[in-house]
Amino acid sequence: MLLRRLRARYARTTLQTKFALHVVSSTTALFAVLIPLVLYVQQRALVSAVERSGLRIADIFARSSVQAVVADDYLIMQHVVNGIASDSKVVYAMLLREDGEVLVHSTALERGKRYADPVSLQAAAARAPLVQSDVPTRVDGRRVYDFAVPVWVLGDKRAVARVGLSIEEELRQVSRTRNWSLAFGAVVLVVGLGWAAFQARRVTRPVQTLVQGTREIARGNLAHR
Repeated sequence: MLLRRLRARYARTTLQTKFALHVVSSTTALFAVLIPLVLYVQQRALVSAVERSGLRIADIFARSSVQAVVADDYLIMQHVVNGIASDSKVVYAMLLREDGEVLVHSTALERGKRYADPVSLQAAAARAPLVQSDVPTRVDGRRVYDFAVPVWVLGDKRAVARVGLSIEEELRQVSRTRNWSLAFGAVVLVVGLGWAAFQARRVTRPVQTLVQGTREIARGNLAHR
């Protein structure tokens, strides 16, 4: 019933209105598909870049820490951690024992603590490079991807190098892309409506002229042109 009413109302609308409806519906459908697709592709590309960068940093961290871990030299470990944490994207860097104890941390006061949260325990238990990104950890209000790489000494796992990278900049880029896409879609919609109105006038003007001429002839005005 509702569909029938809509069809009847559509049939009664002017050509200009029909043009406008077609432009609005086609533009909306196009951007409804295009915007999510663009955002998904961009987000996956950015996240992949973050994961590669995080694993590379964590691997360098683990390799650089072997000598300090073997010697159990806190000063060297702290020096390595400070070097890793100097990167602006690094939120934290630490060396963990398998039981979650913090050997060294970019925040010195964290040293000696034993972490028991699921993310930390999974990182401490890692025996291969690990990325925890399904549910990003929140640190100081920032979204963080967590990376862990074991520190091996002659086949024996002695610690885990753990690094947290902020993904806030990547999220801002996705947000900017979304806003630009919406703005571009709005501009296209406005231009499309203007084009539809112009085309409708071009099409209907000769028809209106013909109708007016027919009426004049019907009234007996045979000289009408």
